[in-house]
Amino acid sequence: MKLNNIPVRTSNSFGVNNISLDIDIPKSNFTYYESNSIEVKSNIENNLTSKLGLEVEDYLLTTINLDKYTNYEPIILTNNITNLSEKVVINASKNSSADITLVYRGTKAFHYLVVDTNIEENSNIKLTIINLLDKASKIFTSINNKIYEHANLDTIITDLEGNIKVSNYYSDILGNNAKNSLNSLYYGKNEDIIDINYDVKNIGKNTTSYINTVGILDNKATKTMKMSIDFVKGSAKSNGEEYEKCILLSDEAISKSVPLLLCTEEDVQGVHSVATGKVEEDKIFYVMSRGFSYKDAIKIILSGDLNKVISNITDDSLKEELLNKIYDIL
Repeated sequence: MKLNNIPVRTSNSFGVNNISLDIDIPKSNFTYYESNSIEVKSNIENNLTSKLGLEVEDYLLTTINLDKYTNYEPIILTNNITNLSEKVVINASKNSSADITLVYRGTKAFHYLVVDTNIEENSNIKLTIINLLDKASKIFTSINNKIYEHANLDTIITDLEGNIKVSNYYSDILGNNAKNSLNSLYYGKNEDIIDINYDVKNIGKNTTSYINTVGILDNKATKTMKMSIDFVKGSAKSNGEEYEKCILLSDEAISKSVPLLLCTEEDVQGVHSVATGKVEEDKIFYVMSRGFSYKDAIKIILSGDLNKVISNITDDSLKEELLNKIYDIL
């Protein structure tokens, strides 16, 4: 099946328009979230679809409703999964504020996660998705956001292991003076397949969009990164930035990146940048001069790069767990 279509097609010879995978979708073994602070409602529904292009029959629907004019304590939802297709809906009523973290653990898992957010005016939401599934897992993630006037959505996505990782992130910044930021990281080794598609539309006036991705590829891992910021007509005074840094640890790893800035509005500012290459030798020499081995120097430098994303996570214990896992798998 073909998944994760690029918003604006390129020549088929580039091999980036979508990804073709031959996969069997297992029946879900439904497991439910454990929450540290709030009660969430989950039930089994039928027919799950998303912009990823993956369709399943039965899935778990979890709804998080945030009351207006309410400032919530940090919300951490954890799920230990084997095979799970699910949809998480976050409804942030106006003037609400919340820091929501979804944490996934499991071995040889199949995980298909669809997230829909509705961020009403003056709301401030931070959403963090932490995948701690093992290297034999298959991970599919599709996120769709609608952000209204003076609202802010800050998203963090961490994808470390899993031999197949396919994800997309669609945001419509609808309201004037609204903001959307996305920080993400990925890691691929052996023959891992990674396909990422980010598409953010600045629609309201004076909106802000920001994408920053850091990744590492080793062995024969392959990655395709498609990211676009679209300044729609009427989005005057808006700003958009998109960045990717991909570090190659092997001559056999393959990295493809397609950064796009689309514009039908004159009075906007957009920036994009992609950097792909190996760890700089002068950095390695500097760290080794402090008494570290070559291998440890590489780990320290790479951990520092990924920590630029991880440092945005609120929970200190989860940050430490991620950094330890990174150090172990490098």
